[in-house]
Amino acid sequence: MLIIAWEVTAACNLACEYCRASASASPDGAELSTEEAEGFIDQVAPLRPMLILSGGEPLLRPDIFHLAEYARSRGIRASLATNGTLLTPEAVERIKRAGIMRVSISLDGPGPEVHDASRGPGSFDLAVRGIGNLRGEVDFQINMTVTRANQNQVSATMDLAEELGAVAFHLFFLVPTGRGREEDLVTPEEQDAILREVAGEGRRRKIEVKVTCAPQYGRVVREVLTEAEREGIMGSACLAGTSFVFVSRTGDVSPCGYLPIVAGNVREESFPEIWESSPVFLDLRRRELLGRCGGCSYRRVCGGCRARAYAATGDYLESDPLCSYDSAQEDPREDGRTEGAPPEGEGPDLDELDRRLLEIVQEEFPLTARPFLALGEALGTSEEEAMERAKRLQDWGIIRRIGPILDMRRLGCSGVLVALPVSDDRMEEVAEVVNSYQEISHNYLRPNETEFNMWFTISASEERIEEILSEMKEKTGLHQLVLPTKRIFKIGVRFEIPR
Repeated sequence: MLIIAWEVTAACNLACEYCRASASASPDGAELSTEEAEGFIDQVAPLRPMLILSGGEPLLRPDIFHLAEYARSRGIRASLATNGTLLTPEAVERIKRAGIMRVSISLDGPGPEVHDASRGPGSFDLAVRGIGNLRGEVDFQINMTVTRANQNQVSATMDLAEELGAVAFHLFFLVPTGRGREEDLVTPEEQDAILREVAGEGRRRKIEVKVTCAPQYGRVVREVLTEAEREGIMGSACLAGTSFVFVSRTGDVSPCGYLPIVAGNVREESFPEIWESSPVFLDLRRRELLGRCGGCSYRRVCGGCRARAYAATGDYLESDPLCSYDSAQEDPREDGRTEGAPPEGEGPDLDELDRRLLEIVQEEFPLTARPFLALGEALGTSEEEAMERAKRLQDWGIIRRIGPILDMRRLGCSGVLVALPVSDDRMEEVAEVVNSYQEISHNYLRPNETEFNMWFTISASEERIEEILSEMKEKTGLHQLVLPTKRIFKIGVRFEIPR
């Protein structure tokens, strides 16, 4: 799902020391008008994004609830990012009526000491009072920005978030843009220690824990947690320009709010045109990174913060300076590629022996005591070279795995194709239910002209299939389109290797 962070105004009743927007007490005179804002919503509606209404302080924009209601009328799910100080009971009631699904509130510590020092006297107590008004009325999450001043208060702030009834805790790492200062950044080693702490906390916490502006979390969770322990842990590469985008109060479109490179303006061209064709976004999607990030073994699961790289070097494809990882000291990357692997989207430099190996293993892998000896003989080379080439191709991600393909029908199993009608706001919830069954494979989101958009296959005994469908119906409440297998026309695939 595309996430659009929309800075609806520059006006703010606080003056936070590290404000990305350099917000002030007054709105920007060039902000999008109500009519222009509605036009922007119309532009993005076909993309069915998640729309985050932010600022400044969005509650200071007079038409904010009208815009939220308008977005809902166009089928867009909206959330609100606020400092929390203006969340009166009346404001909360209007938030509910406008259809805003979630509110995020910034708290930079478990008490007023650090929070008020950066955001203003009394702001902590006002925010907590606002949270009290939200509780039981609208789902909310706590956002915490990590700096040198509060780096030792992450766990305590998580405790507070749970006590207050938050559904999620999102941890942001400072990027020196706007009023943010480089001297407020934690060191790479300190960030790494915090991320390791958060990985452990995320396993035991009942609320959702997510890290933003520190994609190194994707590496850390793979270093400190097993695959089973990582289930449900949210850590991914930088989303800027790939599934996340920022739109400023004046209509400028950027990869994220911390990466102030303008890809276009919605007053001059449509958002879909900017999103699909801007050279900046295309660069970020190709991920042809430079420096240490470009050669790192975790490039696909991390890739560094593009905004922090830009702030430090002026080049958004350069290395993230807030990283302590030394890829030269580590083993091949977990995502299936090693140092020297070809960049994504580019063909690898294969020789004729590599191509013949790929053709042979697609047909039939030798079932002998020494399969690579037989493979080497078929290739006219040694056992050692056949094994080394296969391992390299696997490290590069060209060979995903070597294993059997089972004919489940001969094991007495049946197969069905199932589709569910899932709304955008339930997508992650329903996907988690579906993916919890080991008998299910190939779970896809397939938008089409019908209401059925989540498709997956089940391979099991007929009794087990009925049991799974019954349980899933009880858990999700969704109608099921069930298409049993009647006749097999083709099984298996063989890829032609380019020469």
